[in-house]
Amino acid sequence: MSGETASLLVALSWTFTALMFERAAKIFGSLALNPLRLLMAFLYLSVFSFIAYGDPFPTGVNASSWMWLSISGFVGFFIGDYFLFKAFEIIGSRISMLIMSLAPVISAFIGYIVLDEILSATDILAVVIIFSGISIAVLTKKNGERIKMHHPLGGVICALIGAFSQGAGLILAKMGMNNMNAVNVTQCRVIAGFAAFALALIVSGKLKKSVQSYRNSSGLVYASIGAFLGPFTGVSLAMYAISKTEVGVASAIMSIVPVLLIPVSFVFENKKVRMAEILGIILAVSGVVILFLM
Repeated sequence: MSGETASLLVALSWTFTALMFERAAKIFGSLALNPLRLLMAFLYLSVFSFIAYGDPFPTGVNASSWMWLSISGFVGFFIGDYFLFKAFEIIGSRISMLIMSLAPVISAFIGYIVLDEILSATDILAVVIIFSGISIAVLTKKNGERIKMHHPLGGVICALIGAFSQGAGLILAKMGMNNMNAVNVTQCRVIAGFAAFALALIVSGKLKKSVQSYRNSSGLVYASIGAFLGPFTGVSLAMYAISKTEVGVASAIMSIVPVLLIPVSFVFENKKVRMAEILGIILAVSGVVILFLM
């Protein structure tokens, strides 16, 4: 499977993950949900690792890889997701996801500096087309009004930190992979992210309240499905994708999630799809096709 194909599967996985975690977050709260989803993902990863490789844990990882992957997990899972959720609270999901779509540009820029990766002119054109489609789709509200450019500075900063953390997290992961399989890479990152969130719960004094909230069966179902599709399936495929193609290209394909959410929301939540949103989908998919065929 090519890196581009894996990246597209990541986008599809994260689209449905967003729906599941949105419902789970309303029950548990974002700070309590994050360590729960990472713990579930680690269990899924361990079972798969045992079946596929005969060892449920990443025991053969050297110290250098552990260092880079732990930093990647802290930056990508803990910092990135924490600030993304804060941005949702302040400026909403649409403008937050638009700003988060800067992650591929950040990944490509860091990859160019750190990993000597090169994006062709065609790759850059495709990235621009994907961003254009995402912008047109995400910046159109239900009532037809355009989102104003005046947003609370705190929310914009949170989204920018989230985008930078996601992009940097992928680069850090690639620096620590060293021919490791994608499952073990993800396990290392998940351990670091879980440890950071667990510590945050303890320091904030919200650990007991969070554990008590886990008794909600509906929330556990949503979190379980989301963890399977996101931190387990999606992130593992993402690690595979960046091992097979340039980080910027992989990230660009993954960034079509907000566009994919439009038809998925229409099917599962009966939300109307506007013409501008359809145009955005066509542009974004066109960009993906260019990455595949050119």
